[in-house]
Amino acid sequence: MRGIRSGSTTDRSLPGSPGGHGSTTRPSAANPNHTVHSSTLVSLDLTGSGGPRTQVPPRARARVIALTRMSPPAESGLSHWSTRTLAGHLKRREGISVSWHYIARIWREENLKPHRSGTFKISKDPAFAEKVADVVGLYLAPPGGAVVLSVDEKTQVQALDRSQPVLPVAFAATEKRTHDYVRHGTTNLFAALNVTTGEVLGECKPNRNGANFLAFLKKAVEPHAGKEIHVVLDNLSTHTTPDVKAWLAKNPHVHFHFTPRRVLVAEPDRDLVRDHHPARPSAAARSQASTSWSNRSATTSTPGTRTRSPSPGPPPPTRSSPRSDSSRPA
Repeated sequence: MRGIRSGSTTDRSLPGSPGGHGSTTRPSAANPNHTVHSSTLVSLDLTGSGGPRTQVPPRARARVIALTRMSPPAESGLSHWSTRTLAGHLKRREGISVSWHYIARIWREENLKPHRSGTFKISKDPAFAEKVADVVGLYLAPPGGAVVLSVDEKTQVQALDRSQPVLPVAFAATEKRTHDYVRHGTTNLFAALNVTTGEVLGECKPNRNGANFLAFLKKAVEPHAGKEIHVVLDNLSTHTTPDVKAWLAKNPHVHFHFTPRRVLVAEPDRDLVRDHHPARPSAAARSQASTSWSNRSATTSTPGTRTRSPSPGPPPPTRSSPRSDSSRPA
């Protein structure tokens, strides 16, 4: 109901009305509690004001989606589209007049985020395909009864401490800490992720060298005595020192699997820093990886690496419990 229109605001009293022959005020929209006499004429304005709502043709929506998934023209000087720049481009170049609100709604509906960008690195490792198949096969279909550990280091971690003790959570008050801090130098974090169970072993060392890496490696494999252990790691020089190679020769149940050079491939321990739990792969992906891994007769190895022909084992069980806060790297 757009509004109420009345023929007049005053009326002469009707015979027998309480007001005698005086004038009484007619009911209005401002005071709806007034009594409406039967002689009052009220009309409803259903037409409203303004023009009809225009419908955006499907072609305009299709052009918005298509241009969003393309880079802006070089002459525009833009690195990516915004809602306003795209609306202006459509109006100037193609004669399509849509608002930036409409473009923003399409982006939300289609989950388009042109402002985001990613990174990539093309590896020049000649054994790239073999190493990827080796590492991904371990993650998707580890050998039966074997343990797969993903090992990595985080160097130059700042060891900071607050200038005063942290105030704990209290009733109606959040945890509070001072804005300033005291530096205690830097430390180096060594971490090993059990790919099957999700357990994490972490240890900080004053520096990163072959001796500290070997000491951490011994600690990581100690709980899995009597089992075949596959360690996934990068091509850092401290991983192939003479002491490490000698230790591998004395422990044939431990096998190194190196990722391709100069590229980050399948290292879930890096995702660990982002508190990310990778989803369990599909049955088809596990089967394909298992077949690819079993059919390989030889793998290009890096010095200090030993490989074995693993038997396809059962898929990794679903992680039963999330990682506790106490196991997160500080």
